[in-house]
Amino acid sequence: MTTKTIKYPASVDKTKIMQYVQPPAGNTERHISVQPLIVTSGVTSSFECLKNYYIRDFGRGPEAAQRVIEMIFRKKFKKTMNWKHNLWQKTVALTVKCRLRSSQTGELFSTSKPCSFEDINRVYAQAVEEPRKKDAYQYVQNIRSGKNMGFPLYVSGAVLNYLGAGVDENTMYMLDGTRRIMAHALAHRQYITIMLLIFENEFSPLIDTYTINAVKKGIAELSWFKNYQSIPLLGLKGQRSLRRFDLIDMSLLRDQVVMDFGCNVGQASIRAIQAGAQKVIGIDNMPDTIRIAKDIKKIMGLTAVQYYKIDFNSSKFNLIIDKKFPGKADYSFFFSLYRTKELTQRERLFRYCISKTKKGIFFEGHANEKIDTMEYYDWLFETFHLKHEFLGWGEETIRPLYFIPLQQ
Repeated sequence: MTTKTIKYPASVDKTKIMQYVQPPAGNTERHISVQPLIVTSGVTSSFECLKNYYIRDFGRGPEAAQRVIEMIFRKKFKKTMNWKHNLWQKTVALTVKCRLRSSQTGELFSTSKPCSFEDINRVYAQAVEEPRKKDAYQYVQNIRSGKNMGFPLYVSGAVLNYLGAGVDENTMYMLDGTRRIMAHALAHRQYITIMLLIFENEFSPLIDTYTINAVKKGIAELSWFKNYQSIPLLGLKGQRSLRRFDLIDMSLLRDQVVMDFGCNVGQASIRAIQAGAQKVIGIDNMPDTIRIAKDIKKIMGLTAVQYYKIDFNSSKFNLIIDKKFPGKADYSFFFSLYRTKELTQRERLFRYCISKTKKGIFFEGHANEKIDTMEYYDWLFETFHLKHEFLGWGEETIRPLYFIPLQQ
């Protein structure tokens, strides 16, 4: 498969994003309809989206969003939220252009041109507190003067269901942005762009079938490790599950530079991005594998990942990598690579990984139950004079997973 067989950047099916609807969960939602039209950006990690996002009365960052979601459960669903520590690693953010219209009449505000809340709806005008109205009118002036007001923040029903909501997965609930939505209506705007947090398995249904099938065909035709890695964002199910990432404290990767040695089609690289990594460098020996990893990157619109084809058996592999990425990574993945039989310089490659990494290495062994034992890897790490922590088994009772701390 080559990138010529896939349509960029028009791989998102416009009609599918339009299936999301805003339920009448609050006063503003009952009177101002926000209807998704088109995705306007690639995938962003939820952490990257939220880390500097300020929500009035709740604070800044993912913790503030968590508090708002908890309030939605308590006040709107009359339920206790079942918070999951890995939520932000299993979600992504999309910017979505939406159309604004009256929920009551269906008329566009660019047509009705309301000048006051009463013009939108009298009942609505009575329900909105005066301080909030005052803010909204000031926002109108800001919008008309061209000031960037930021994106209102929404979360999908599927994300809330992961926490126990039990709502329609194609709904979207507002976490922040009521005043901006009010102001856009009063400024007679036809459109508003929002930030929508979706669960990772919601992204692939937004991609046109042609693109998804082209990727699957390319993976099935790989010369090595066909259908090996699972990538939920594209609905790809491979031999390798995601269990190892549940054993790793992925929050360590937030705002960090990560190297993925033996990246295959990018499972670990993408998980690092979802966890909030600032930059990821994926390297692999196989040209067709790297080509598909780059295709997947383009489909998702990822900008913080770079993939390189590197011949690990070359005597100059270290110089080639250093030329492409002269710095050091904060953390590295070295997954099921050390005992690969085609690797002729395994010790040298692992020593290079150690020298190229500042804080720590996540290391996974192979799947031979007789060879890939904890005793074997204890011995291996001792020969390299490395401290190590056993995290668990990457797949049931095989593939031992370790963290190797490098910082003193």
